[in-house]
Amino acid sequence: MSMKDLLHRLQLKVLFEATSCANAAAFNTAFTTTNVDTQGFETNMLLLHATTSASVSNYVFTLYDTDVSATDAGAAVTPTANTLAVRDDNSNTKISAGVLTMTAAADNGHTYIFEYLGNKRWFRLNAATGSVTVSFDVTLIQSNLRHGPYYTTVVA
Repeated sequence: MSMKDLLHRLQLKVLFEATSCANAAAFNTAFTTTNVDTQGFETNMLLLHATTSASVSNYVFTLYDTDVSATDAGAAVTPTANTLAVRDDNSNTKISAGVLTMTAAADNGHTYIFEYLGNKRWFRLNAATGSVTVSFDVTLIQSNLRHGPYYTTVVA
């Protein structure tokens, strides 16, 4: 497959950019006004970038998913089966079964990749806790477009 074909199969969207969040509630308000719609895509990833800060971060992030609606709170995704979280430190180390816990200033200044592997219609990244002001960027990458069913005609 040529690179041209690969690029036509990607959708990129910056969900929010350099948004200063004072706490988990501020992050959730900025990000979760609507859930990410997975319809039409097999691969759904979120890139979470926490800007460098001298403050000790204390955020805990978890993916939630739902089939109810774009605004439904949903339930926490089963970490081992339906999500993968990786830190950008070149080790590609899986982060505690998909739940990202930022507990040190060194956790800032990195990009974290959350890949949603579940089969629900909508998903979102939720900050369960956090009380330190940090700027976040969140980018959505969707790929591997699903195609409609293929019908064959049987000629008698």
